[in-house]
Amino acid sequence: MSLNKLTKKTILAALLFSTTLTFAADENVEQSLTNPTENIQFESQNQGFFSSALDKVSVTAKSLLGTKYKFGGTNPESGFDCSGFVKYVFKSAGIDLPRSSYDMKTVGRPVDVKSLKVGDLLFFKINTSHVGIYIGNGKFIHSPTTGRSVTIESLTDDFFGNKFLGARRVLTAE
Repeated sequence: MSLNKLTKKTILAALLFSTTLTFAADENVEQSLTNPTENIQFESQNQGFFSSALDKVSVTAKSLLGTKYKFGGTNPESGFDCSGFVKYVFKSAGIDLPRSSYDMKTVGRPVDVKSLKVGDLLFFKINTSHVGIYIGNGKFIHSPTTGRSVTIESLTDDFFGNKFLGARRVLTAE
C-alpha cells in the first residue's frame, strides 16, 4: 500500500473519532517523505467530522502530500500545478477560487505576514506567479514545479522568503 493511500485512510479514521494524529518519519516511510525529519500533525480544531472549512482545507491539503506536479494539473490522479492544487483543496471545503494564481490574488482580503493564519493563501514571484497555503508555524504547502511533488516548505527558506509577495485570507474560523 502506498504512503498516500495509507495516509488518507488513517486521516479519515482519525477524523471520524476526533483524534489527533502525528506522523513521524520512520524506517518504513522515510523514503516516501519529502522531508523525513518533518513531523506532520493533522488536527481537527473542533469536534466532529470536518467541522469547519478551515479543518477541511488543512486536512485535504496535507493528505495530498507527495502528489506529483503537472503543469495545468487540477486533480490528484494526474497531478497538480500550484493553482490547481489550491483550487482543488479549497473546493473540497466548498469554496470556489479562480483557476489561476494571478486571479487568486484578487479574492479575500490582504493579510500582513505577521498575522498569517492556517488556510491563508501565500503568493510568490516565481515565473509569473506562484501560490501555496499557509499551514502554521512559518510553513506552507504547495505544488512546486516539474519533477517535484506537493510538499511543505518554510517561509524562512531563502528562496521563498526572497520571493514572497503577500498573503490573502479567504477563510475565517466558523
